[in-house]
Amino acid sequence: MAKKSAKSPKKFVDSEIGTIHKDIGGCIKVAIGYPNRYHVAMSNLGFQSTYQLLNDIDQVACERFFLPENEQQATGRIATIESGRPIAGFDIIAFSVSFENDYPNILTLLEKAGLPLQSNDRGTPHPLVIAGGVACFLNPEPISPYIDLFLIGEAKEMLFGFLDFFEPGVNKKSYLKVVAQNVQGAYVPAFYHPSYHNDGTITSIKTVCDVPEKIIRPFVKD
Repeated sequence: MAKKSAKSPKKFVDSEIGTIHKDIGGCIKVAIGYPNRYHVAMSNLGFQSTYQLLNDIDQVACERFFLPENEQQATGRIATIESGRPIAGFDIIAFSVSFENDYPNILTLLEKAGLPLQSNDRGTPHPLVIAGGVACFLNPEPISPYIDLFLIGEAKEMLFGFLDFFEPGVNKKSYLKVVAQNVQGAYVPAFYHPSYHNDGTITSIKTVCDVPEKIIRPFVKD
């Protein structure tokens, strides 16, 4: 039996209702990714609502990307499905992560995007790489070496505060420090050094600069 060919990203967009297309000129360009394939991602309401929330902000243009559907699609650079732009050219790459099993796919996507995997190897010319979602709320540490900033809390409560301090080309370290100091739920792994027991559990966490000792998760207000 002949194998069915996987849909191309363009065909996914053509079959959608409610796809958002914005003029990116003068906007903060955000590529939001779910570290799994299209149909898994688009069944996730948290991913869909964050995509909508970002595009509701006038100064933001948000497009989506996913894990390639097959090996043929995996040979090129990772690009968004709305415009086909490589995600490495965006200002911010945002991962929405619901399951720890998808953590390895984040590394796959960064590698295929042509970006350094380790956060400390990515400088100001590279996109800011952030992550949020249920898996990150529960245990961000397995991917902390690869993420510049975690948003530990509800997107609706955090997006405006996080973006208020951002502008394209901003110095990464300075920006991250300001966000860590001023946005509740912002966790910048580079500013925290955990110590571990032999069984892998955390014994203590030390801060390396003037940032909150504890990350307090914000909740949506009634």
